[in-house]
Amino acid sequence: MTNRLPKIIRIGKDPTTAELKNSLRKNEIPLKFCYMGQGAKCWNNLRESKEYKLGDKWVYILEKTLPQVRKRLNGEDYNLIHVGPGNGIEIPSFLGSIGLNGKARYCGIDVSRDMLELAIESNRDTLNQKNSVWYQSDVESKGNLERIAKGIRRKYSERSLILLTDEGTLLSNKSIFKELYRALGKGDYALITIEGDNPEKRGEILQTYSLPQTLKILSVGLRKAGYDYNRGSFSFSFNERRSRVEVYFNTHVGNKLLCLASYKPKKEEFFNELKSFGFDIPYFKFHEEAWAFSVLLEKRDKNVQ
Repeated sequence: MTNRLPKIIRIGKDPTTAELKNSLRKNEIPLKFCYMGQGAKCWNNLRESKEYKLGDKWVYILEKTLPQVRKRLNGEDYNLIHVGPGNGIEIPSFLGSIGLNGKARYCGIDVSRDMLELAIESNRDTLNQKNSVWYQSDVESKGNLERIAKGIRRKYSERSLILLTDEGTLLSNKSIFKELYRALGKGDYALITIEGDNPEKRGEILQTYSLPQTLKILSVGLRKAGYDYNRGSFSFSFNERRSRVEVYFNTHVGNKLLCLASYKPKKEEFFNELKSFGFDIPYFKFHEEAWAFSVLLEKRDKNVQ
């Protein structure tokens, strides 16, 4: 008998046309508008491409990091709340290294239903209605992540590990750190992995964002905004002040639209920045050979519910 696939629960509102129009007034197209429909298939093609070198990097980082996380969890039951699971390629690593014990559940969250369906389908042999729950939700909207995390703690295990792995684009919106802090409960942890800024390899870093598969993802958002990506050009730069990669679309009428931003924290600044948001940091590792961070966070106020 085959496993029944779990249903997807919607929390909060979907990104709206009004939100997109408001962003366009600021010459921006939020990346979340690129992951719907065809955008999910484009992301899957990028993630499976041999040219996408970041993919290999995150497999390596997880292999180095998850044993350290497992030690910190000390055999207790932890829900795995996975923000932005993509096509689900990382899920076997989490289940294999940390597992789901007792009442713990895997929880996948994404703004795009199409992305969630990709992750569910690729892990249908291990995740089902009994051990996983799935939420379509925009975690950039205030309170959505906290609402989901509280509901998971009430219904399943009382403790959770929130996963934000390879989420440079999401973390370029610094309000996410505030949303993450609010979502953490007593005994909870959050795991972040992210590529850092390497001034000597910025050309190589920018090249990842200029791959045809990446630009096809961005073209989905451009179409939603009413632009034909064939009538314009993309440009790529590193914003020193904000420490992030930026990808712009230069329209045929002279507009310059920010289509993608990906945070690349500086080695000497990231620890202090995380502290400034109120986190305690029981594990902080900079992987020099991969120029990337893996960080375990918890809430400073241990009495929080």
